[in-house]
Amino acid sequence: MAELQHKTPRKPRRTNLRRLPGWHRTGEIFYAVGFLTEYWLICLGRKAAAAAHAARDAALYLIWLLLAPVLELGQAFCTALAGPHPLRQLVPWLAPCAAGVILWAVVAHGLNLHFTLQVEVNGTVVGSVATEQNFDTARADLQARLAAARQLAEAARLRRGHIVVVGCSTSEVVGHQVGSWSTPQIAQAIFDGLNSVFAPMGVYIAAQCCEHLNRALIVEHEAVPGAEIVNVLPQPKAGSSFATAAYQSFRHPVALEEIRADAGLDIGGTLIGMHLREVAVPVRLSVTQIGQAPILCARTRPKFIGGERAIYDEHLKDGYPEF
Repeated sequence: MAELQHKTPRKPRRTNLRRLPGWHRTGEIFYAVGFLTEYWLICLGRKAAAAAHAARDAALYLIWLLLAPVLELGQAFCTALAGPHPLRQLVPWLAPCAAGVILWAVVAHGLNLHFTLQVEVNGTVVGSVATEQNFDTARADLQARLAAARQLAEAARLRRGHIVVVGCSTSEVVGHQVGSWSTPQIAQAIFDGLNSVFAPMGVYIAAQCCEHLNRALIVEHEAVPGAEIVNVLPQPKAGSSFATAAYQSFRHPVALEEIRADAGLDIGGTLIGMHLREVAVPVRLSVTQIGQAPILCARTRPKFIGGERAIYDEHLKDGYPEF
């Protein structure tokens, strides 16, 4: 048998990149890019180090400028203590320190004080705000009170001697259920706002109490000189905060069990209809609420009597005449 010849497998040909055209130029390009990159990084590092050293030196110099006077003062203070009259020498040092302590105490006390911005209309205080940030809210609330009073006075044709019954739930104003969150400060602010409109017109406010006093009324005595008064003192939790504010603000307040008012203003659903004249006409205002409490208003007019043959005075349809 013929011997089988073992053939060594050929290795795959490798392309010699160096024999390719342009190889040397490509290598030179890569070398140049690497060299420049390294050079730029080294330069950038040196500049960053120089900037850091400069910043360090500047910071140390600044610290020295700040500490140098303190060190000089400390040295002078020690020299004064070592002198023949240390107490006399300490006076120029202790006086500025005492002044600094007093200044700090005054500033700290002033920062702890609470200031309020008082709001006045025609010389009458109608409310206040704790901070200037709340001024816009307070101004809107004030405008709502005054607008409600003015619009009701115009719609009801209120004149001197007329009476407006006002029921107000401060609990509803602050967003709580009637009778659960009585707030005297809010009641006083609302009363002052309404009274600043009605008082110059000669119109009297009759403040309705809550159900604990059977919805009695607090009114100026001169508004009802011949009425039968009752004996009761309204309190925030037994009479309502608004009636309490009215009692404290009137010159000669009296309490009545009933009245026949010419118009009514209900703030928060306090049901004032029982104290209006027999024919009440709803009045729609541009202001729908004060705080969170809805507003309902009414005017009154004379009754129409007779039948189909009756002839009516057209002027009386809008309210009671002025004699």
